[in-house]
Amino acid sequence: NTDPKTREEQKELEALAENLYEQQRRAKKDVKRIAQSTGWPEERIAKIKDYIFNQKHEISPGEPPERFSASMGMIQSWRRMAKGDPKAIEKHDILLLQHEWLEMEIKTQNPGIEHQKAHDMANKVYCYSKAEEAYNAKSKRLSISERTRRKGSLLPRKQ
Repeated sequence: NTDPKTREEQKELEALAENLYEQQRRAKKDVKRIAQSTGWPEERIAKIKDYIFNQKHEISPGEPPERFSASMGMIQSWRRMAKGDPKAIEKHDILLLQHEWLEMEIKTQNPGIEHQKAHDMANKVYCYSKAEEAYNAKSKRLSISERTRRKGSLLPRKQ
């Protein structure tokens, strides 16, 4: 988008996501809490955390390996699971774990595979990004209807 305000907001969101990733890299209790709240083995959660937040990947062939770009959706999913409360977890949060684990397995079984190809293969089975988009769209609708209810009307406000 060429709107300067939108570009500025996007930069702020990216900076916030990167800051949250940095916090998560230093977090000590998240792996155990996620394992407890999801039922996934702690060792597997630790490997997924390292893969998402710490490891450098050859994302673009011929370019130096780099960490994944910070994603606000992914960090929100991770933090919900890290609360340690299974009730706080959304369906797509588990999809994040499933997708990243499968992507890691694909790379392990196919040394030299391009990252994007492994990512696309994992998406065919566990498509986190589409589920996250659907969640965000639903959350937006719910928050609008919640605001309307709080104003004492179930009908949308006239513009």
